[in-house]
Amino acid sequence: MFSSFIFSAGAISAIFQALPATTLAFPTTNTDSISNSKSPSSKEVPDYLNVTSTSTSTTLLEARMKTSHMITDIDCDNTGNGNSRWGYAESRKVWDGIHHLRGVKGKPANGIGPDNCGRVSCSWKAAIYWCNDNPKAENQLDSYADIAWAAEQIDDKCSYAGTQKNTGTPDMVNNKGALVKGAVHMKGLWSVIVRNDDC
Repeated sequence: MFSSFIFSAGAISAIFQALPATTLAFPTTNTDSISNSKSPSSKEVPDYLNVTSTSTSTTLLEARMKTSHMITDIDCDNTGNGNSRWGYAESRKVWDGIHHLRGVKGKPANGIGPDNCGRVSCSWKAAIYWCNDNPKAENQLDSYADIAWAAEQIDDKCSYAGTQKNTGTPDMVNNKGALVKGAVHMKGLWSVIVRNDDC
């Protein structure tokens, strides 16, 4: 009923040579409208991986994503005059929260802002909040990983190391590593705050 086929290397080569070239071609972008197009070198991305879209909705979505993740300000809450808004959290505990948020499923949403904040992670007095700063609309992010990324930016720019007893100042850490607090504000009208809090 079933028959098996055994092909030699020469037979397979003959089959491929007999097929029209378009049968084996990968989809490519239309290069008629691209001036000065060139063949990609071995280090460049092949044409079939360069996906271009003329869809307005895709273009708007890509623009929103790029704008949403543009940092407008990082505030480390270190005015130097003693009027701090937040207490310091241990950086390594904040990183526990960052790793946790990267694995959370779903899309975080917050009601109309500004400063409509919700705590999305808190352990060992290290809290991460995300806020909708848009005064006209609710805000939804693509994933909790967006919040994790923003918290990482705060840790990168606002952490302080020290070696003495914890008194809440950056140079007094009690040998537990760096302390961090701060907020990052995005052009997409959302922000993330890292701070000390009761969990």
